[in-house]
Amino acid sequence: MKLSLDAVEREVSRLWEEEVSRSQAVRVELLTFVALVSEASLFERAQATVAAVARAHPCRTIVVKWAPGVERVITADVSLHRTPSGAACGDALVVEASGEAREWLPENISRLALPDLPMCIWWVGDLPDYDRLFDRMLSDSDLLLVNSGEMDLRDLEKLSTILLKSRGRCALSDLTWVRVRPWLELVARFFDDEDARRYLPSLERITIEFCPRDGSADVASPQAALLLGWLAQAASLRKEAADWSRGDGWAQVILGRVAARFQRRAREGVVPGAVLRVAIE
Repeated sequence: MKLSLDAVEREVSRLWEEEVSRSQAVRVELLTFVALVSEASLFERAQATVAAVARAHPCRTIVVKWAPGVERVITADVSLHRTPSGAACGDALVVEASGEAREWLPENISRLALPDLPMCIWWVGDLPDYDRLFDRMLSDSDLLLVNSGEMDLRDLEKLSTILLKSRGRCALSDLTWVRVRPWLELVARFFDDEDARRYLPSLERITIEFCPRDGSADVASPQAALLLGWLAQAASLRKEAADWSRGDGWAQVILGRVAARFQRRAREGVVPGAVLRVAIE
């Protein structure tokens, strides 16, 4: 049932009152988790993800979507998240804006957020080149979540700009960076050995194999690019005059004394974009 925004809190209270009278439930919520769904095809996945988050960390979730239209209106649907045992574990709000009402979303989302608790913003999908909604929501959030694995490679530079803009205001977390961290730990652990560390100044070649994404013409996946960026920083490689070359299924960049190659290799059952192999010679 679609409600006007001024009826949302009354409906949430009613649902919790029924829950308490039925099962003596205790309402505990730790944060507001807002998912801004930039593409209609990502809506169901966003719904499933925020529900899983609420089961692990009781919270109010607000999944926001928008569509073109002549009528300017914002409506909401209200329900409760539930654990596998059926216990309520948070408020589940779906907010939909039509037409120019999309411009009204930031102040209305802030009004729906739980007071005096952190607000986490997740931009679902590719980052926009310029979007006032994104910029205004960023200024109100305590944590911004993105997934660079769903972006074009050039958007990594955009993420760096966002990080600089948000410094001191909110934290930035990239789900793809979290996924690449085991690779960083394994590589770093190799050089914990003093004998191995002596070879680092004579590094000549880095090869990173990755599973390509369908339809992507990028020289590397964001996960592979993040891994090379970390390696280049850790090994103090010269990055100012990178010299690129490209062939069938591979791309290579010369960073000072080191040749770094990205190699595409499809593998069944592997998430597209994931790193498959790292070789340091």
